[in-house]
Amino acid sequence: KVESDQEVIPERAMYRNDRREGHDSIGTTTPASTYYLAEGATGYDSGYITYVLVQNPHNSANGVNITYQTPTGEVPGPSFTMEPNSRRTVRVNDQLPPNTDVSTVVHGTRPVIAERAMYWDSPAGEACHDSIGLSSPHDAFMLPDGQTSGGRETWTLVQNPGKIPVEIRVSYLPA
Repeated sequence: KVESDQEVIPERAMYRNDRREGHDSIGTTTPASTYYLAEGATGYDSGYITYVLVQNPHNSANGVNITYQTPTGEVPGPSFTMEPNSRRTVRVNDQLPPNTDVSTVVHGTRPVIAERAMYWDSPAGEACHDSIGLSSPHDAFMLPDGQTSGGRETWTLVQNPGKIPVEIRVSYLPA
């Protein structure tokens, strides 16, 4: 938790391997009963390991249910009670088979905060990235960066938390 007597903007950065690799996430100002995490994967050739990170920012216990959305449908994840003002890490690879693409829904009996972190092997060593979730789906998003030259890969990952198919249109805005 970051609290201040004046308005500020925090983010959290983590570094590993002598600061050769790291990831970063902004904070959120409002916990929500449900958080959505669009990306995740287990295994594959890179050895993806996905974690769901949950925070209970309240002074009382909070029941949490996790549901995984996979290409073959929803899979119930763990349910647990979080202590007041605590955080918990869930290793998705312990819940799903190898080589599974996954989006995640985190629901609390009281509002929570959730983010997703991924780690994998690369030719240069372990790599990682992270993103905070969203508290509700929307019909338009802007993603200001991406590149495909110089060996870079850019992926646009979309989660459909609804019960019916949706049509997605992605537009790229070149420099």
